[in-house]
Amino acid sequence: MTRGIRIAPEKAPSGAYDQKMARQRPAFLNQDTLDTIAREHQLHFQKLSEGLQLDVRSKASKFDEA
Repeated sequence: MTRGIRIAPEKAPSGAYDQKMARQRPAFLNQDTLDTIAREHQLHFQKLSEGLQLDVRSKASKFDEA
């Protein structure tokens, strides 16, 4: 069984809220960056769906020919 390391009373952490507020947070992305990423993903998924539709159509035409 693993036990936590004991901390000397003078180094004891403050309350959970104080720890949360003291932590370093990464900077958030600005809206322009988020919009650009969303557009790129949209185009990517559109190309994927077009490719899948072509595959389904080609399989269906092969089935009809048989």
